[in-house]
Amino acid sequence: MNIINTSTETLKDLISSVKWCDVYKSLLKYYPDCEESSLFGFEYVFFELQELMPDKNGGNKIIVIDKIYNDIAKQEWYDVSGYDGTTNWAMDFSPWEYWLSLPIDPDTLNLFTKEDIVALCLYEMTWDGFTQEDIRAKAKALFHRDKEN
Repeated sequence: MNIINTSTETLKDLISSVKWCDVYKSLLKYYPDCEESSLFGFEYVFFELQELMPDKNGGNKIIVIDKIYNDIAKQEWYDVSGYDGTTNWAMDFSPWEYWLSLPIDPDTLNLFTKEDIVALCLYEMTWDGFTQEDIRAKAKALFHRDKEN
């Protein structure tokens, strides 16, 4: 993958171009056991993201989604990460404005629908909470726990 050859379509562009009802269907397709309370959380974040402005400084990454299969567990999942040209980075603690500024990998755009990409990103973005305050608190707690060990 060549990071220089990226799409100009950002996560913000995708979120602005899809409907919640279609993203909801994608969430249920990928996460059929998703609890109703989580679906309400995803809906809240979806509409919050429509109102937020992308980070003007942007980033040096693109959003990539890879399908992963574990032969031992006989289980598949989707890895959403930020790719900087050499390394895939976890972004679950990144501010949502940063996420919104990132372009989507062209291969990801070819392999998934826009609704699927938004659903998979929402799931990753909210892994540690449905508000940025909750996510920052979780990151801070993990940082302090690591410093103590």
